[in-house]
Amino acid sequence: MKVLCINDDFSKVLQTLLEESKGLNLTFPKKGEEYTIREVLDNNGLVVSYLLVEITNPTFFIPVLNIRRELSFAEWRFSKLHTQESVEEFVENAIYSL
Repeated sequence: MKVLCINDDFSKVLQTLLEESKGLNLTFPKKGEEYTIREVLDNNGLVVSYLLVEITNPTFFIPVLNIRRELSFAEWRFSKLHTQESVEEFVENAIYSL
């Protein structure tokens, strides 16, 4: 599924992320750019987030989740895009569910 980044302001969490990642070079989504969801994560019920095809970051220990993994990005930072393919898939699934 394709999404559009609508919020790329990481200023409130950037310092914490840099400390937790011990200075690893992290890449963040940019407002107005389209991305493809690689994986959806529920983060122990804290917030739904996405791993993106176009962005791959190194793994590191994330204390709030108590796990080591790649940085993911909160669902609320994106808007879902409805491409021709996603509309056709929706229609096809709707027909089969009748």
